[in-house]
Amino acid sequence: HDSNLTRTLGVLILVFLLCFCPYYGVSLAGDAALNDLSISYVVYLFYFNSCLNPLIYTLFYPWFRRAIKLIVTCKILQPGSSDTNILQRGSVD
Repeated sequence: HDSNLTRTLGVLILVFLLCFCPYYGVSLAGDAALNDLSISYVVYLFYFNSCLNPLIYTLFYPWFRRAIKLIVTCKILQPGSSDTNILQRGSVD
């Protein structure tokens, strides 16, 4: 269990660094290095990182997949959905 948590945290940090290092590189280079393309690229990576986090959690955590399934299938709106145990296998199906 701890190795899964460690692996997930490692992947999240790696993705964060890959997405934010270009921003820091451009920022440290100064105003001369900034142009519209580099600014667009940095903003794209910033938003892309936010998009990747739920995907990483979905890949590594079954309970997260079950929670997303509840939300996407609108089962979360059904009466009694607050009693659903997403940590237990088969509780969402």
